[in-house]
Amino acid sequence: MTRVIQTRRRCSGLHVAQMMLLLTERGYTDEALAEAVGLGAGAVAHWRRQMRRMTKVSPNIYIEGWANDSRGRPFTPVYRWGDGVDIERNGQSVTPAQRMRDLRASRKGGVA
Repeated sequence: MTRVIQTRRRCSGLHVAQMMLLLTERGYTDEALAEAVGLGAGAVAHWRRQMRRMTKVSPNIYIEGWANDSRGRPFTPVYRWGDGVDIERNGQSVTPAQRMRDLRASRKGGVA
């Protein structure tokens, strides 16, 4: 059985330094950052998650904004290195629980 590795290279100290430098200049998605440093998106996402978990590191990686996906919806986070707070994504104004209550009420013949 052959093991398939999703990344082109392992993440080295040079890659980490490049990612940190690029993220201080401007915001990147995982895919754009992977393309810029020559790693796979999975390796970049793993590194980013590890850095975000480290609470003692300041400055840290934060969500600067939201990029549109292929359907034009703002679902892809844009990360940046620095002292910032995560920007919340505009979501639906109705929670999933409320939508389910409305659906059940409409099926019973009640008013939603």
